[in-house]
Amino acid sequence: MKRFDRILNIVLIAAVGLWIINYFAEDSLMPGDDAENVSAGEAVAADTPLPSAYAGLNQNDLRMLTESSEPDKPVMLVIYTSWCPYCKKLLPGVINIARNHSDKVDVVAISIDDSPADLKNFFGNLKPEPPFVTYNQSNPIQQRALHGFLQNHGLQFSGGIPYMAFFRNGEAVDEQRGMVPESVLLDKIDKLTNKESTS
Repeated sequence: MKRFDRILNIVLIAAVGLWIINYFAEDSLMPGDDAENVSAGEAVAADTPLPSAYAGLNQNDLRMLTESSEPDKPVMLVIYTSWCPYCKKLLPGVINIARNHSDKVDVVAISIDDSPADLKNFFGNLKPEPPFVTYNQSNPIQQRALHGFLQNHGLQFSGGIPYMAFFRNGEAVDEQRGMVPESVLLDKIDKLTNKESTS
């Protein structure tokens, strides 16, 4: 029994050590990585039902995506994965917002742990259409670029999903963690668009 306890302790210590290493590695680039130019997205094949075949998201790409082409128009950035049950509940509402409220908000979705095939299967029944666009940000270097971008905007993204960040004129103005009804997201968007008209 003592031998089993000793083995269990070693395994637990190793697991905690790996978690600590991974935790700190997420927030910093590896030697030789360039925070501005690290390639950060996997291409989604053009024949998938997804409206995106984007080759990579580095911090400059993320900056452009969170700046709407229309002044003061909010951008909602959604971070998710196809295997997350809460994301599966959230995404139909997000797609609906992208379709039916494109006059109020631009929607950008980023998967942080999927292959193009996973995304094709995931969106098969949802049939997203532009202006809904999704990108794949699944390898560790890509994820560090995303984490760094969000931290540079003062956002507290810890890796928990689903996660939504709201931007206006390239600046982060709000964030939302976890599964929420579509109505909550629309309320946030309405508040942001009302701020526009009163300022």
